[in-house]
Amino acid sequence: MSELYIGKYWNWLRRQIKAEDRVLLAISGGADSIALFHLVQPSMDRLSQIAVANINHNTGQFADDAQKFVENIAKEAGVDFLTSGLSIPHVEIKEHGFEAAARIHRYMALRSLKSQAGASFIVTGHTLDDQAESLLISIMRGAGLKGMAGMKRRLEDILRPLLRVTHNDLVDFLNQNDLDFMEDPSNSDLAFTRNKVRKLLKPTIEDHFGQGSWCNLAYSASYLRTIHDGLEDLTEKAWHEVVHKRFSGWIMLDKCTLTEYFEELQVSLFRKAWQAVQLDDSRPEYVPRSVLESMLKSLEQEAGRTVQLVNRIQLKVTDTHLILDAFAAFPSITWQLPGKITLPDGSTVEANKRALDGIDGIRNASHLVEYLDRDICGDQFTIRPKQDGDRMIPLGRSGKMVKLTDLVDSENRYTPQWVAECNGEICYFIGKRIADTCRVTEKTEWVWAIDYTPPEEIL
Repeated sequence: MSELYIGKYWNWLRRQIKAEDRVLLAISGGADSIALFHLVQPSMDRLSQIAVANINHNTGQFADDAQKFVENIAKEAGVDFLTSGLSIPHVEIKEHGFEAAARIHRYMALRSLKSQAGASFIVTGHTLDDQAESLLISIMRGAGLKGMAGMKRRLEDILRPLLRVTHNDLVDFLNQNDLDFMEDPSNSDLAFTRNKVRKLLKPTIEDHFGQGSWCNLAYSASYLRTIHDGLEDLTEKAWHEVVHKRFSGWIMLDKCTLTEYFEELQVSLFRKAWQAVQLDDSRPEYVPRSVLESMLKSLEQEAGRTVQLVNRIQLKVTDTHLILDAFAAFPSITWQLPGKITLPDGSTVEANKRALDGIDGIRNASHLVEYLDRDICGDQFTIRPKQDGDRMIPLGRSGKMVKLTDLVDSENRYTPQWVAECNGEICYFIGKRIADTCRVTEKTEWVWAIDYTPPEEIL
């Protein structure tokens, strides 16, 4: 490791930003972040280009002391100081664990402070040790390539200049320059996974395999990041070849094209497809392993098979396509007429009450506008997804009961489809046909004029 000195990484930082850009340093008060503060110190005429942020996790006296400590350091250096306190909902801690939940909220707070400071980037003190620890934790959790890929020195609005420096090197630098830092007592708490790796695994690895083995873990994480980024590029190119049709909450993938790709690319495309159909984006990056395994198996399964995945999403297998459908098990919706309602796929239906002036205008109406006898249908419809066994007597079929699937052309057979029920029966196959029982006759006095707008296809 080359010698560390105050301001060593300012020139690296300058190469990452524009001449007028400002950066926000994330400083906790610990050794790594305090070393960061000193290692990126610019010349006096450039001090206005940096600001310091401390995120108070509100975990006790130490958090308050650390905030004050960092504030004093910033003021002594003549640098702007910003702070924000975290309040993490208990439900998120229970779901993600404290470390992961705190990380999510910490970056949200840092981005808010970045905006307040007029900064373009957030600079963190992540080290080589963080790379090695994260790789080991990811491996033990059974992570795929994405999870094992190491951090990048620059990613979007985050800069990490110290990723090639060890924690011990930073502590030596601070001690040699008589620079104070704080020791977080929680870093000794073995209840946290990262502390177990740091306190128990790292010494064992270095004792039995040599000190260089720990650094090699971090280097491997960096190599995996390079491979991951290459796979991401391939995924973006393959995505346009694989996606046959897509709406909000629904996607059709070309099965034949998928089978030509190697498995890791298939997994990457499945991950992207799963994220694309999520209606709840609270965890957009998380894809259950069971989902990926089911999608891989589906490439070899017979047509006609339907697999129920998590989040009420269905995977449907045809001869030529795989379909992810977030609406198949969607709960019914009560629609009070008149009025307009937006369906989960983005399509809309709007009903207006009209007096019937004659049946000729109805016969010449747009195919997307349907007229139903209001006295027969009533003022309340129940809308739900079409199911495989649904039947009705459509207008113009001479009283013959017909499967709804027979009213759809093969190209659109699996696209999102909805039915409206009244009086316990299907009265309107939305956007397709109305039931014969609801037809307008010469005796009809009032009608519901229902205008349907189909969903926009996502290209």
